[in-house]
Amino acid sequence: MTTPLPPTPAEAARASLAQGAKDAARNALTRRLLSFARQKLPRPVYNLLFGGKSVAEVAEDEARRRLRNLLWGCGFSLTFGCLVGLVLLLVGAVVAWAVVFG
Repeated sequence: MTTPLPPTPAEAARASLAQGAKDAARNALTRRLLSFARQKLPRPVYNLLFGGKSVAEVAEDEARRRLRNLLWGCGFSLTFGCLVGLVLLLVGAVVAWAVVFG
């Protein structure tokens, strides 16, 4: 029994290029599928299917994210409300000053 000869450099290059093309096509398809799934699926479902997390971890992350968004929204609303109130108070003070001493 004879041992097979190693491939020639041209054959090795051809095989390497073919394998590289297969890998590139597989990676491109995987990226497109994951991108499509990320756009179409809700965040918790996507994280559950593709994130490698348990249901409890996904629920905890989602609750934490929603609570953080709620706190930021309340903080912004409170800050904006105080700013508007301060401006209205200053306008009222200027108008009162003009009525009383004007």
